[in-house]
Amino acid sequence: MDKASIPLENQLIYIKNACKMSPLVPLSLPMSTAYAPRTFLAYFSNIMAYIVGAGVRLTNWKPGSRIRTLVEAIALQLSRGDAEFFAGYQYARDNACYDSFNFGLLPGNKATGYIRYNHTGHTSNIDIPIFAISLFGITYKTIQPTTLLVGDTSVDIDIIADELGTKGNLVPLEIDTDQGKGEIYNPIDPNEILTYDRIFNPVNITGGTDQETEESRQARWQEFITNLARSTLSGIRSAVKSVPGVVDSFVTENINPYTGDPETGWINVYISDGTGSVDPLIVAAVRNKIDGIEGTDELGYRAGGTTLYVGNILTQAINVDYELDVLLTSSVSNATFKSLVETSISNAVNRLSNGSDVLLDLMRAAALNSHPDILRIRFLTPSSDVSVPSGALPKIGGTGGGTITNSAINRIPRP
Repeated sequence: MDKASIPLENQLIYIKNACKMSPLVPLSLPMSTAYAPRTFLAYFSNIMAYIVGAGVRLTNWKPGSRIRTLVEAIALQLSRGDAEFFAGYQYARDNACYDSFNFGLLPGNKATGYIRYNHTGHTSNIDIPIFAISLFGITYKTIQPTTLLVGDTSVDIDIIADELGTKGNLVPLEIDTDQGKGEIYNPIDPNEILTYDRIFNPVNITGGTDQETEESRQARWQEFITNLARSTLSGIRSAVKSVPGVVDSFVTENINPYTGDPETGWINVYISDGTGSVDPLIVAAVRNKIDGIEGTDELGYRAGGTTLYVGNILTQAINVDYELDVLLTSSVSNATFKSLVETSISNAVNRLSNGSDVLLDLMRAAALNSHPDILRIRFLTPSSDVSVPSGALPKIGGTGGGTITNSAINRIPRP
């Protein structure tokens, strides 16, 4: 069908209702009829055939002739118009489906991670309020107040970027007050001076994503369509993933979340926004999505007679103690080896998703790949793979996370 045969006032109606199957679609335009754009060659051949058939005394169709150049220009513009209309048709058709179900693009996620707050010589506990870090126009904030105890020289504190997007992701030591990287201030009381020796990010700050791509939305849409029963666990999982800010989630049922005992009627949703403590606004958004809100497009997913619980995915601390064998002739210092290994292991573990076991081989590979002069690594703790249950995230560093300890670095000749 050529778009010229469709009255202009009906084209938008046809496109908008291609998904909705609305009775507003004219009867002369059955939904099974597909629009096929004409190509440049088809337009050129038709125009040339018409001119030749009309008996016009224009017979020089060689490349570069006036009539051929004119007809090529006309055919090019017509075929380009067809292609642009077809692209718009496809976009509007797909978006009519998305609009019908209020299925917009997700806005992206904020980068999260942790910084290390160093201070020595204090004779009483230091209460650290929520503070902000300004770096290259991007602001990061700590999640909650923290305390540095007497006898401790550092504490790890979770942070989250204020803005969405990949621009919030950082490599290690991009925040480092010793190097003038990052302005530290109290956003509630800018006049308050924080007491610290050094603040830096020892490992990557990750998780920042830009707005969802069309390809990602299409995959999420297909999952959504297959779970239109809504109240199934798969349908609820799909709904939770569609809430902006949710990085990982776990859904279970028939377990009382407060006692842990089997109890019919519970729907338990555990979520993470990349930090140890989920933003209450994200928790409320998930609850509204599953419960539904009367008088809005949020119809809800929870079946009648059930009780919804929304909480944090648990954090399982992974504590690592290791020994390292490095090349005898290496010019790299022990401190650098230690930093490279611990950063690589932390990044490998902290990238794991809900319920993913921590494998010794994964940590070993991360350590050995961090520098070619590292020959071996031996793990004193853990001594075997760490099993992580569903509903928990393995974590090293930050609030509630584990620690990495180096017991020895041995310099040996290459075997």
